[in-house]
Amino acid sequence: MSYVISWVGTKDGQGLTTTLLSVAFEIAHSHSVLVVDADMSGTSTALDHLHLHPHGRGMNNLVGMSKITQDTLLRQVIQTRHPRVHLVPGLMAICGTGTADFIGQLERGGALADLPYDFVLFDMGAAWSHALLESPRSAAQAVGRISARVFVLMHDSPARIARSIQVLQAAQPPRATGARAAAAFDRAGGARALGAATRDRGGERRRAHLARGRGGGARGADRGPGAGRAARAPAAADDW
Repeated sequence: MSYVISWVGTKDGQGLTTTLLSVAFEIAHSHSVLVVDADMSGTSTALDHLHLHPHGRGMNNLVGMSKITQDTLLRQVIQTRHPRVHLVPGLMAICGTGTADFIGQLERGGALADLPYDFVLFDMGAAWSHALLESPRSAAQAVGRISARVFVLMHDSPARIARSIQVLQAAQPPRATGARAAAAFDRAGGARALGAATRDRGGERRRAHLARGRGGGARGADRGPGAGRAARAPAAADDW
């Protein structure tokens, strides 16, 4: 089972996608990573950051479905310039459904049940603070259901931190950890440190799962881009 981490910003334009991609490439030193650009604003930022062509693949092919299966999701994957990092491109030229609706599609189709990646990173954009969002709390709960960990990126300027607090109070996100973004913040260096910690902690948990498997439990199978890993990633935040 993949270790799912969701990334959410309290507003657009804070460097969420840049930070997520830096972490993804850091994790990819020793693990396979799938990045899903699930920002429903329609900007497809990850694709632009990586200077890639979608070749007709991406979220545009998924938003109208009643359910998203694993095969359907994997058909939208493109290769990045790193052999261990793959990407589902984000929406282009259209705005998507609500975050809770998209996650419902994934859940109904069992899309995340057995993906061949060690880590899956979701770029949710400003999923809890769009002007037309009916229920920030429902969106936050949906993100928490599929995620082992949720990182919330906040800008620490006085005006924006107040707005971020309002967003978090409305959303009350479960399993969330805050990360700050500021002009003086070394975003690349911070992302490398976070990616290394995530990668190392994931490796520790896999070794623990493997040890338990030798005592009678089941081991995770080697599959696809994740081949060579010792055991499955933890499935709950408490295992982190």
